[in-house]
Amino acid sequence: MERITSLATEVEEDADDDSEKEDDLIKPTDNLILVGHVEKDASVLEVHIYNEEEESFYVHHDIFLPSFPLCLEWLNYEPNSPKGNYCAVGSLSPIIEVWDIDLVNVLEPAFTLGRSGSRKKNKERIGHTDAVLALAWNKTFDHVIASGSADHSILLWDMEKQVPNTTITAFGEKVQCLDWHRLESQTCLQGV
Repeated sequence: MERITSLATEVEEDADDDSEKEDDLIKPTDNLILVGHVEKDASVLEVHIYNEEEESFYVHHDIFLPSFPLCLEWLNYEPNSPKGNYCAVGSLSPIIEVWDIDLVNVLEPAFTLGRSGSRKKNKERIGHTDAVLALAWNKTFDHVIASGSADHSILLWDMEKQVPNTTITAFGEKVQCLDWHRLESQTCLQGV
């Protein structure tokens, strides 16, 4: 009797393992939903899966962020890598982090845009000087992302080189939202 029970338990555990492995896979029919979640001192980027056919909606995995997320932008571009699912995160830091959301248990971003300067190390600052409040990825020119900041500027980043190509400082207020025109991909709308 004990042996049958233990075999039945092993079969149930194997079925549970298979079910968990299946839940780990992202299917072509799955929709990804990104959520910036803050609770007390913890900032988390949650990757939810919604599948209409299976009527399922759940948190697939999460990524702990080092700073409070202020804006998120999905993109499928990483320099010198195949297309995938990435999320650019703007935060209270002037440095933009781009996370590979196809990876589980990731500890650091795939790449960053911007760098803090240091007089001691003779390093020049690259990017914004204050919090990043808005991000917009250009789907036509997929190596370009725009960022708006509390420093009253917009930067157009070349993600291939990870440096800003254009800086626009014609604003007297914080740049709080950005969006690329759907048909004229060289035109970007900004809101202050």
